[in-house]
Amino acid sequence: MVNLQGATEIIRDFLRNNISDPLSRDTGEWIYNDIPRSDLAKNHFPRIGVVAVRSDKQASAIGTPKRYEIASVDIIIKTAFSQKIDIDGIKKDYEIVSYLANEIDEAIKNNQAHFRTNGLIEVMPIYENPTSDERRNPTYQIGIRIKYIK
Repeated sequence: MVNLQGATEIIRDFLRNNISDPLSRDTGEWIYNDIPRSDLAKNHFPRIGVVAVRSDKQASAIGTPKRYEIASVDIIIKTAFSQKIDIDGIKKDYEIVSYLANEIDEAIKNNQAHFRTNGLIEVMPIYENPTSDERRNPTYQIGIRIKYIK
């Protein structure tokens, strides 16, 4: 059985295995189970946080003890101001935050079978919100709806 924390970890591990750091840094983990920090030096970005927001229970059918749970999880992408990305061997002033948001969105939509084998019935992006933080670091938030049996 999956719970909200387990669903969050499944999403985090999926991103760690399927999303590459566009700056090709070899600094270890850059995808976390919390909100990415803003107070770091430029070489510590990009950072991605997978944060559990809430979950609601829902009956699956009359006469069955199984209950669906619908969870909300936010994926927060934070990059440093004016970081450049290497696309096809050319450094471009392309927003890394937009590039990563697109990569994550596509990976989630195209890997529903992976999520089902891990106990998640449905994982779908439901909203996206590009912003910036107090240090002008580009930030992108993707809201994910996850459905699983509790």
